Amino acid sequence: MSKLANVMGVGDSVCSDIVPRRENDAIKSQQFEQEQLEKRIEEESGEMTRRKATPIEYLLLFGEVPKLEQVQIMTMDDLAVEDARRLLDAGCSKRHLLRLYGIRDPGGPYYCQLAELLEERPVEMVKQKPTAVANYNITWIKMTTARLPNITANKHNVIRINAAAVKLAPKEYHGCGVRVGIDEAQGVLAIQPVEQNGTLTRKEKSGAIRLASKQVGGHLREAGVSLPAKFDASWDDKLQAWVGQLVCE
Repeated sequence: MSKLANVMGVGDSVCSDIVPRRENDAIKSQQFEQEQLEKRIEEESGEMTRRKATPIEYLLLFGEVPKLEQVQIMTMDDLAVEDARRLLDAGCSKRHLLRLYGIRDPGGPYYCQLAELLEERPVEMVKQKPTAVANYNITWIKMTTARLPNITANKHNVIRINAAAVKLAPKEYHGCGVRVGIDEAQGVLAIQPVEQNGTLTRKEKSGAIRLASKQVGGHLREAGVSLPAKFDASWDDKLQAWVGQLVCE
């Protein structure tokens, strides 16, 4: 036994008392590190935080227009032109579209804002300051694209005559029932207003008319028309009907 050990009054077991404590500290340290590692793995591998889909995400995922409570409520700044057209073509009314994008009580100014976004304005010529280029004195013409008359059919068997096409018909035909016919050989869809024994239609605030018919959708598919489909529309005075010519895209 050393003199230091004698002075401290410690017996021969001094070394055996110190070494185990160091081993215990190492074991505790390893256990702590293992617990922290397991905690981190659990946190990083846990279930992802879920969120509601946006209106266009819902349409693309489920193929139908969402209800307000099914999606995130967006703002008009989030509304892209292509998204607006897809939702409208799927049967969404303009009022519901505005509500999906944060307008709780849609009014005239909001419909005008939506029309501006969709460029639903007549073609107009606006004179601007002439620009001298070489020997020319050019007055540039500002052009906007008007929405053309069309009829669409989506995969949910919803047939929609847009507002531009509705305006082609006499006013007495703007809100009545209809019957539908197909010319399979020419890819023509005819929709004739009738007062009795016709399929019920719904007129949207935008002025468009829509109807849902599994029979029409089934006949279109049997005729080889893939849905969704688009038809360029006109009004035929002889038939007294809207006539749509299938657009091949």
